[in-house]
Amino acid sequence: MIGVAIKEGDIKDTDVKVLDFFDDHDLSNVEESLKTATLENLLTMQLGMEWHEIDRPIDSTNTTGQLEGSKDWIQFTLDQPMDTIPGTKWVYNSGSSQLMSGIIKKSTGLYIDEYAEKFLFAPLGIKNYYWKKTPTGFPDAVGGLYLEAQDLAKIGYLMLNMGAWEGQQIISSDWVKRSTLKQVVFDEEGGYGYQWWREDQDEVEIWACEGFGDQYLLVFPKFKTIAV
Repeated sequence: MIGVAIKEGDIKDTDVKVLDFFDDHDLSNVEESLKTATLENLLTMQLGMEWHEIDRPIDSTNTTGQLEGSKDWIQFTLDQPMDTIPGTKWVYNSGSSQLMSGIIKKSTGLYIDEYAEKFLFAPLGIKNYYWKKTPTGFPDAVGGLYLEAQDLAKIGYLMLNMGAWEGQQIISSDWVKRSTLKQVVFDEEGGYGYQWWREDQDEVEIWACEGFGDQYLLVFPKFKTIAV
């Protein structure tokens, strides 16, 4: 949806500052280094924020568990301490994904589910879905979207076809390339793009969405194949 918003002109580009979208929130606890963070940093999980999610069990010490127990998920994320300069360190941070729910609302005037309904779900024929809301009414962008398997596969098909669906360009081909590029390199085969994992194996490129509970969307561009 960030890619759609850039294509539609609602967001300028990925160089915009994250906090520019949250001037209606309490920023009094925000640390100075977060003020330099860009949308690019957020998309690549390099926000610079201290966040304990995949390095902890799902208990009271897990930051994402604390987020889901809070009354305002966006404010909770903005209030977190920083541990490095944005753009320098990869840390998986579901709170940064939730910030995108606020970014879409601020930039388009629509909640992300409403924006998706208009620009993504309707064109792709996705009709049966559920998007959980947080206590403040923002859709849960951490992991709250429920899709049927064939509709999840449509997202992969859209990416495989460089953002085009039945002759309509939903997202730009450039966005697809940037999203699936190894913006962060883990090792010879693994990496991370714009919220997409690169799980390459045996020199075969694999674009992956990995959901909680072993839910997967896998795209194999070399073989023009999608798996869910």
